[in-house]
Amino acid sequence: MKYKILIVDDENDIIFLLTELLKKNFSCDISAETNGTEAFITSLEEEFDLIITDYLMSETTGSEFINELRENKWVNHLTPVVLFTGYIEEAKLNLSCFDNVFFVDKTKYQDELVPTVQMIFNFYAKKAFASA
Repeated sequence: MKYKILIVDDENDIIFLLTELLKKNFSCDISAETNGTEAFITSLEEEFDLIITDYLMSETTGSEFINELRENKWVNHLTPVVLFTGYIEEAKLNLSCFDNVFFVDKTKYQDELVPTVQMIFNFYAKKAFASA
């Protein structure tokens, strides 16, 4: 299965690093946006298996993006989201919905991101299989 992943980060270097890491470990197509506003528009137009977003960005925070995503009942309102940040506690304070939201410390991404994504894909594959 080829997964569709949306990466949201205002730093192109981070988008590049995450893309390389994910493509090395998963069969996936990656889309990327550099701010929450564009990511929200993209999430209305395309269905994703996973969204990975930074917390601190120039236009909106990752928490604001997730809140907007969850409030809107479009295609990705239940899509698993990894909040990828060095400010996990602050990000949690600004989230209104924790459903299908996972946290990865940006400073430990090499150790935490791949296992977290694998766990998400395994869980949702089992859930889809059970409901089929």
